[in-house]
Amino acid sequence: MVEKSKSYHNPYDWGKPKPRFFITGSQGFLGQYLSTSFHKKGYYVFESHAFHLRLDYLGNLEHILRRLNPDVIIHLAGYHRWDTQEERKTALKINVEGTANLIDIAENLQIPVFFLSTDHVFNGRKDSPYTEKDPVNPVSFFGHLKVRGEEIIQNAALPKSWILRLAPLWSENVHLSKTRQNFLAGIVRSFEGNSQTWPATIYGGHTHVDLVVKAIEGLFDHGKEGIYHLASDTEKSYFEQARYMAQFLGPSKELIADTIRAVYPSPQNFRLNSEKLHKQIDLTIPSFEQDVKRWLLKHDQE
Repeated sequence: MVEKSKSYHNPYDWGKPKPRFFITGSQGFLGQYLSTSFHKKGYYVFESHAFHLRLDYLGNLEHILRRLNPDVIIHLAGYHRWDTQEERKTALKINVEGTANLIDIAENLQIPVFFLSTDHVFNGRKDSPYTEKDPVNPVSFFGHLKVRGEEIIQNAALPKSWILRLAPLWSENVHLSKTRQNFLAGIVRSFEGNSQTWPATIYGGHTHVDLVVKAIEGLFDHGKEGIYHLASDTEKSYFEQARYMAQFLGPSKELIADTIRAVYPSPQNFRLNSEKLHKQIDLTIPSFEQDVKRWLLKHDQE
């Protein structure tokens, strides 16, 4: 049995040291947003790219983590191409073997870990939103990689660990680098002439990245480990969500109709039930429609 002796800092208690976060994948879409948000809050943030670290070649990572002594590792890094056999081999090496190496070090140094997972650990065939108790059964290669990562976390003797399964994310700042994973950035690119399509038969609530910041803060503060789901709720398909967002960007209805087009793959439902997270940290999770209005109307007024 592992001794859980490491103290945990309350980020809202000014009488204690501020938390120290080590973020892998800090140059990715979510990594950039988390790093910037935590810096603004006055937290200590160590970004993996500043140390020239790669998951497939960890080098002196253990020495760095021992010296930095972070309160938690937020593990975001991964390889996101798998169209070819060679790319799949690379993804397995980085996302699975690299994660295993990182967790071995965290286990040795007794550092808690946040692992960011996905709604695609499920097969999309359930009629209602998925809960944390539903068995995983991915059909995509991406989903399989994340399940392997979850298994590594769950089998490790870490002092604490959290698995946060996320729906696709978006931010109103579409000019950051690494915007491929930003749902809204894809819509903007379509208006700039890069034709795109969105599935009209796939469901799951796209979520603003600010909710991820609040979820990580809340879970770290309260210290309750486990698996959690985070997603905005909506009845709209990916295509309908894209059309809904577009109306707040100013383009004419004719341009929206011309550039945001539907495709019809096999129906899949990736909606997540976020009630457990809400109850655990009292996080209000708005619907997709509420969040879009709040952020895009605010952005339009600035």
